[in-house]
Amino acid sequence: LIMKGSDTTHSIRTIPREQVLPRTVDFLFVREYNTYSMIEPTNRIKFGVQGAFFMIRPSQERFDDLIKVLESTTFTSKLGWNSMGFGGYWGSAQIQGFLSYYYHALDNLTSAVELDPCRYNTLGFDKRYLVEPNLTHLCRTGEATCEDCSATPLEEVYLAHLSLCKKPWWCP
Repeated sequence: LIMKGSDTTHSIRTIPREQVLPRTVDFLFVREYNTYSMIEPTNRIKFGVQGAFFMIRPSQERFDDLIKVLESTTFTSKLGWNSMGFGGYWGSAQIQGFLSYYYHALDNLTSAVELDPCRYNTLGFDKRYLVEPNLTHLCRTGEATCEDCSATPLEEVYLAHLSLCKKPWWCP
């Protein structure tokens, strides 16, 4: 996916990097990788959409379907949306969980693109976590290897989210 501006062109980094881009994109988003589903904590596709940053521009048909599904699908804190495990995190009963459920369980990402959270709406966290007993790194994104977003060069960051710091001057 290439974004063109008045004076620049750059490639958009996606997760996973080898993602085949859909012909029509309804939904651009980043995941909330610093929180995880208490229902299925190792299933990355069940992580919520970052509610502070997503872009959605569905067709009228898709919009009507989103509304129909929202009105007819149940959510419970124990089982998530439609009892499929899309829940168990902050905002899971709202847009963060619903859009994750809709675009993964129903659309299978045929019209959505997950952006690299180190560059778009970055929270500056490490996408890796240590697994005991041998303290090996695994990636929250499900990739074989991933970068530490706190080490991403600032010139490669297009949008930062300050919720972890609360105020920009409180960030380390």
